[in-house]
This record gives sequence, C-alpha cells and structure tokens, in this order.
Amino acid sequence: MQKRKTSSLAGKLSAYSLAAGAVLLVPQTGQAQVAYSGPQNLDLTASVNLDLDGNGVDDLSVYFFAYNNFYGYVMFDGNSVNKVARGAGGMEDLINFTAGTIGPDLGTGRSWAFLGVPNSFNHTNYGGNFNDTTGYMGVMFKIDGQDHYGWIRYTGKVQPFGGTIVDWAYEDQAGTAITVGDAGLPEATASAGPDQNVNEGANVTLDGSASTGAVTYAWTQTGGPAVVLSDPAAVQPIFVAPACGAEGAELVFELTAAGNDGLEATDTVTVNVAENGIAEFPAGVVSGVSSTGRPVGIEMTSGGGLIQWEAVDPTGLPGVPESMPYGLLSFRVRTDVVGGTVQVTIHLPATAPEGYGWWKYSAASGWSEMQAAFNEDRTQVTFAVTDGGAGDQDGAADGFITDPCGLGGDERAPEVVDISGSSGCFVETLKD
Repeated sequence: MQKRKTSSLAGKLSAYSLAAGAVLLVPQTGQAQVAYSGPQNLDLTASVNLDLDGNGVDDLSVYFFAYNNFYGYVMFDGNSVNKVARGAGGMEDLINFTAGTIGPDLGTGRSWAFLGVPNSFNHTNYGGNFNDTTGYMGVMFKIDGQDHYGWIRYTGKVQPFGGTIVDWAYEDQAGTAITVGDAGLPEATASAGPDQNVNEGANVTLDGSASTGAVTYAWTQTGGPAVVLSDPAAVQPIFVAPACGAEGAELVFELTAAGNDGLEATDTVTVNVAENGIAEFPAGVVSGVSSTGRPVGIEMTSGGGLIQWEAVDPTGLPGVPESMPYGLLSFRVRTDVVGGTVQVTIHLPATAPEGYGWWKYSAASGWSEMQAAFNEDRTQVTFAVTDGGAGDQDGAADGFITDPCGLGGDERAPEVVDISGSSGCFVETLKD
C-alpha cells in the first residue's frame, strides 16, 4: 500500500475541504507538506488554465491547436519559467509517471510538451503515453521564485480526442521531491471489527467504524452460507444469522475501505454461527423465540432477503386482537428490486386454531387481517407484501419492507381491503 507523508491535522482538514480549482492547504514553516487540489475533473473540451497553488496566477495552460494535419493538446507555460517532464531527444510527449518521485532530477523538463496528437506528420498518436489511460505528469513551477515539484493526474482519450485533468498536488517546501500520487491525505485503514459468535436467527451487525481515513466502504461475503446485507456500502450493515445444523456455520466478510485518493485497504471478519436448539422447523428456516417464549420460524420464499427481525409483545397496543399466541414478529426485508413483492412463510410449532388469521399492526391505521394462506395442518402461513404498498410500514418504495405481524384471533367483524397493489394480497381491517 502506498505510504504518504504525515501532515498536520490542520493540513489534513484543509485538504478535505478543497473546492474545485482551489488549493487551500496553508504551508507550515519548516515542515514539508503536500498541498492537494482536491478533485478537479476538468474536461479538455476547450483550453484550460491551471493555477496549481491557488494564488490567482496561472502556472500552466492546456491549449488545443490545429495546423494542417497537425493538431492536439499541448501543456505549456507561456513565460517559459515552469516546466513539465517530457521525453528525451525529439520526443516531445509528456512522460507518464507510474511510480517513484518527481523532483530536482526532473530530467529533460521543458516549458511545453504534447498531451496527445492523433495525427502528426506520419506520427500516430504522437504523445501517446496518456492515450486511453490515466497517469501522472511531472511538473516544476515557481512560488516566490523557488522551484516546487508536483504531479498532475490526467486521463487521456483518443476517440473522441480529449481527456480530463483529474487533480494535482505539489510539495509546499521548495526543492523537495514529491512521491507520484501522494495527495498528503491520511492513509485509509480498514477494520472489519472483532470476530463474532452468534446463534442462528440472531441479528448481526458488521462494524467497520474503527476504519480510519475512509470515505467509502464495501462489504463482500467471501465464505459460508450466503446472507443478505442491509447495505454492503454501509459502515455497519446488518443481517440475520442463517439456519445451521449441529455443525454450525462460519461466515467470512471482507471490508474494503477507500480513502480520498482512491487507495484501498482491506480487512476480514469471521462470524461463527451456532445452532440455537430449535429443531421444530425444516432445514434452512431461520428460527427464534417469540415474545411469548414459543419458537417461530421465518422463511423468505421469494423476492428478497431477511435482514432483521424482532419479537414484540403487543400487550398494551390499542385494539390488539383478543389472542396472539406468538405476539408480534416485526421483520425487515431487503427486496430484490425496488418496489418488488416478497413472499414470506411463517412456521409455527403447533396447529393454528381454526378462525385465527394473520394480523398486521400499523400505528397509523391500527390492526388489519392480511390475506394469507395456511397449509393443510395450519402450521405454516404464507403471505405477500409489496415494497411501498399498504403492507409496508413506511409506505415508501425504497427497497426495504418493514412488517410487524402475527397470528391472532378476534371475533370482531373484519372489512376486506387491498394492501398490495398488483400482488393480489388483501387484508381485513377490524371494525370496532
């Protein structure tokens, strides 16, 4: 992994707050620092001027020219003071640095060089070191009459001809070489958290919060039975530990953390899953204990994956059905597609009494009985819920469904209401 110079805290904070076209880092007397431009992404659709140190004076320019069959972009300093690193002899193309340092040994530095010339007197792609690739130019420019060294990151493009100035950086201490790609930003480190030991059916939180210098996170499962993460790009995604047998399961996750400069660091964490002692349900069904102490199983049969669930005691909720032998099961699902419909099967350890149905609770609309299908012995109940539909607690089509529901019995007369749009799922709302 690429290392960077240590910068003062003030310097680091300044680097983070850079606006396009501005270099805000304030040099520290006697301490070498890297001054970073921040993301620029200047497309070469026209000539551009580069004020590398943000002092209001242009240091280099990129100019588009055309003369007969000789055309392209050239990087130059009209005052012939500042320099760019270009090839030796008759090769006026910019050098593409991929490693090392840029400093007093700038070599054949000149006040101009070609970025790219698609057609030039029998030269094909003259200046082609940056054609259809990203690299670093080496530059020397004056600050108060003293030489400062830096890099400019550039992405060249042949068809259509052009390119992008991505960003740049330089050493604020005169005469000091700079490492290619060094932006003076804190190095990203990845911490996927300590290994965890959980039971099947438990809610699990992966924790990348101890990572440093990271601006993006990416979690990938690399081992064990597949689970669905709430958000693979989150610092702390959640999931439900899968069902396992007596042998248990070992889940392995890799966290990739990237810094402002795009450099990445990785770390892994292992989640060891043990059986929870509930054996009433078929293999693969996630199980747990309801608020009444009785076992229940949750199976996502299509359309999404379970990312969290909770056993909720409905006692005290207004209008609660007269009997709820398993309390409420509040589950959260990540749908395969935004606005999609999931099918859920709940497994019960005993036959549901005749006349009992599957009830949903909403703080806004109260209790309603969902259209659900029981299997022949009434130990399983299957229903569908649509993301953003009436059965989704937040009512938003956002790729997630939250649905507090449970087995209940009540003698009050229900009214049938459509809750699922196109899914054909209905509920019955209680009449008080």
